[in-house]
Amino acid sequence: MADESSDDAGASKEHLFVFSNPKAGMDGVDRAKLNQTIYDLSKDSAFFKNSVEKDAAVDKKVAAMRAQLERQKRPHELVANVDRRVAALEHSRDFSRIHVVVDMDMFYAAVEMRDDPSLAHVPMAVGGMGMISTANYEARKFGVRAAMPGFIAKKLCPALVFVSPHFDKYTAVAEQTRAVFREYDPHFISGSLDEAYLDITAQCRARVAAHSTMSLEDAAADVANEIRRRIHDATQLTASAGIASTARLAKVCSDINKPNGQYILPFNKPAVLKFVHHLPVRKFGGIGKVKEKMLTGVLGVTTGRQLYDARYDLFHVFSEGTAQWLLALSMGVAQDTTHHDPQQANANVQKSVSRENTFRATSSLQELLEMCQELVRHVHQDLTEVRIACFLYE
Repeated sequence: MADESSDDAGASKEHLFVFSNPKAGMDGVDRAKLNQTIYDLSKDSAFFKNSVEKDAAVDKKVAAMRAQLERQKRPHELVANVDRRVAALEHSRDFSRIHVVVDMDMFYAAVEMRDDPSLAHVPMAVGGMGMISTANYEARKFGVRAAMPGFIAKKLCPALVFVSPHFDKYTAVAEQTRAVFREYDPHFISGSLDEAYLDITAQCRARVAAHSTMSLEDAAADVANEIRRRIHDATQLTASAGIASTARLAKVCSDINKPNGQYILPFNKPAVLKFVHHLPVRKFGGIGKVKEKMLTGVLGVTTGRQLYDARYDLFHVFSEGTAQWLLALSMGVAQDTTHHDPQQANANVQKSVSRENTFRATSSLQELLEMCQELVRHVHQDLTEVRIACFLYE
């Protein structure tokens, strides 16, 4: 029997590491080699052992949910209830608003390369041996990415150059981008220093009114292009954008044509359903490694289409709120709370968000603080993406 050092071990444990998930610029990476390297360098860590224990608990829960599902039948009342929910969500489908999510390309790294052009053509990452904040596209070719421990990144790419973060610079550049955003949507939402959610409906309608042959989609593409151009003029940095009828869909779209590109999801039901139904479930904001494993292990669900097809079973194995939220995701219907509709309910989203990472034992307080800061930043980004507000405890 093969042990955990076998070539299959890395692939079997891939889901344990958030930094094994691909980002833009990692298309040509040898996934098997990447996963094996991550596994080999992490398998003896306390984090890994804890992750395996948690994963085993999830496996146990998946088995229980699967057994529960096999015992259940679909009573007429449940089918009718889910059908009513589908009809209500369909009735709430709204194409009256136009959202754009603007995401700066490899933001921290891009600022450092702008200020030191010698870094432009070498693999580099902002951070250190403890944690990486972001990596440029040269480094991503080796599988190096944000939220990855630096010692793993160095193993993947021995020539990797580390640059210490300069948050004062990043904050100053972010304010330059926000000055641009305010001109298009004074109430825009900052997802983080490098990301913003804008409602550009008024801008688009004004352009259509001024140009009778222009469609709303053309106007939206024009506005997004203009925002990205003005950001580049102000900062000499590039940004990518996603445009859709909901903020959640626009967020997914913002990652499609990175770097320095944009993607528009047509504002009609057939286009939205086609897009959503082909999405891997992990691409939906709010579905992390645990929820993905439950969906796959219990229901065999890996895509948005399969998620919708499993709509009746969702209400057997998940809580009512979670099942309703997953159903809405599978239909591409917004349940976001936005600044344009503050009364819109958002009770059906996940109740917690967390991040975790592997790092070598260290007695460096500075290194530990940097890792904590980076984890908090990623949690903040995740919270913004899934539109969850938090209580503050002191």
